[in-house]
Amino acid sequence: MPVNFRFVGKFIPRSERLRELGDAARKFTNVYVKNFGDEFEDDEFRAKFEQFGKVSRCIIMRADDGKSKGFGFAAFDEPEDAEQVICGMHTCN
Repeated sequence: MPVNFRFVGKFIPRSERLRELGDAARKFTNVYVKNFGDEFEDDEFRAKFEQFGKVSRCIIMRADDGKSKGFGFAAFDEPEDAEQVICGMHTCN
């Protein structure tokens, strides 16, 4: 079965990105979520993030049989909303 890649690019270490882009590199809208069980449904997953702001896209990565791989992504319209998720679901310093 052929694999379709959406993007392929040169790896740039975080320290180099921060040095080149400054504060712009710290702004993110896509949040990576991992280590959750396969009982999560798409609508439940999205609801967890909508309390933090407008979610533009939310996806649980699944195997060919439809079973969750235990990780997914939530993309927000605003970087501030994505940052709130990190602070809201973890203790921020």
